[in-house]
Amino acid sequence: MISEGRTVSGWRQFSELFKRNFVYLMRNPIIIRMTFINSVFIALLVLALFWKVADTTKPIELQNLFKDVFNWMGLSFMLTSNIMIPSI
Repeated sequence: MISEGRTVSGWRQFSELFKRNFVYLMRNPIIIRMTFINSVFIALLVLALFWKVADTTKPIELQNLFKDVFNWMGLSFMLTSNIMIPSI
């Protein structure tokens, strides 16, 4: 077999994929711009949706506590889905 006895380290694989992706990005600069614009849009959306989540200046009440917990859960879901979905 051709592949018998050959091993490639994880670092070597990573470096080759990094080089290939870097060349691709340098040849297509619009992708860098669109990625930046997308990141700014998502950041502004998260900022608008979750502005003053769990405000610590107000007194702790049971109604506010439940609302704050659900707001934090929504924020964590949105951020994790924003990280995971592009990698699929």
